[in-house]
This record gives sequence, structure tokens and C-alpha cells, in this order.
Amino acid sequence: LLIYAEAQARAAGSPDAQAYAAVNAVRQRAGLHPLPEGLSGNDFAAAVVQERAWEFAGEWNRWFDLVRLEQVEAANADKDPGDLTPAGTITKQQYWMPVPGADAIINPNL
Repeated sequence: LLIYAEAQARAAGSPDAQAYAAVNAVRQRAGLHPLPEGLSGNDFAAAVVQERAWEFAGEWNRWFDLVRLEQVEAANADKDPGDLTPAGTITKQQYWMPVPGADAIINPNL
């Protein structure tokens, strides 16, 4: 539901009734109020991404949203000082995992 809601808002430029229904179904199940009507496409998509952060907390999905949206630096800059800190500054060059050695041996073009 959340993937659909975000994709629809980004593709169309603004959310339609079905996108609102999708995200609000998730929010209703969690006992939350529906998103306010009339959000811009960007605001709606940001709200859905934030909803995904709460919905999938502890399931290791947030990283993929942060990488996809190029928000890793912002997320780390906004962390609580008492939270775990990265060993160093995370930049876009460090978003991707290295190619596994076994795969590189099979295909040296990787």
C-alpha cells in the first residue's frame, strides 16, 4: 500500500484518492488519523516515506529508502546525540556494498 501511494504521487505529481486511501488504510490500522487532504505530491511522498520508516521500524528497510532518495547524510545529521553514530562520514560513494569476491571472480567486468 505504501509503495503504491508513493509511486502514484510521484508519477502523477500529486496524490489521487486511491493513494490517500492506501496510506490511510495503513495509518488506520495503526490507530492514527488520516493524512490531511490537499498535500502536494512532494509533501505526500515525504509523508509516505516517513510512514514507511515507522511501519517497518526494526526490519532494516529504512536504509534502502534513504539510499534511494539520497537522504543518508541528512538522516545521520539529524540523529539524536545519544543514538549510535557512524564510524565516519557516510557519503554517496559509500551507499553501495562492494561486489562479493566470488562474483568478481566469475565476472571480472563487475
